[in-house]
Amino acid sequence: MIAQRQIIRLTEEVFGSQEKAARWLSKPRRVLGGISALEASTMTQGYAAAVELLEQLRHGFAS
Repeated sequence: MIAQRQIIRLTEEVFGSQEKAARWLSKPRRVLGGISALEASTMTQGYAAAVELLEQLRHGFAS
């Protein structure tokens, strides 16, 4: 539960709005094994992968 709150907060920082963050969090991502970032955040490896992807987005290295 803490990891999910952290991923939500980070996503809102990256996208600048709750609405955009919610959309991004709920969409399945191939890079996350076909699951959403929110779902991935319930697993240790998935959380780390979602954070890495968000950091890449923040710095312009992923789309």
